[in-house]
Amino acid sequence: MDDILTEIEVVALTGKVRHHAQRRMLEALGIRYTPRPGRNATLIVMRAHRDAALGLRKTMRVVEQPAAPNFAALD
Repeated sequence: MDDILTEIEVVALTGKVRHHAQRRMLEALGIRYTPRPGRNATLIVMRAHRDAALGLRKTMRVVEQPAAPNFAALD
């Protein structure tokens, strides 16, 4: 999985196609972005920052406890 959102993912996230409208939406969502160098003006959005800003988790952490006999059940 790539660390940077694709252009299609940025459009899906913001609901906007034009780059300056995407900037406004990302700022409203509290998601940091960086404009790509050059004349393209597309935005670089880090996947980890998007997840953190929206409260998304990558995976659920499962804590396994060792099996122990239940001696109280014998009474």
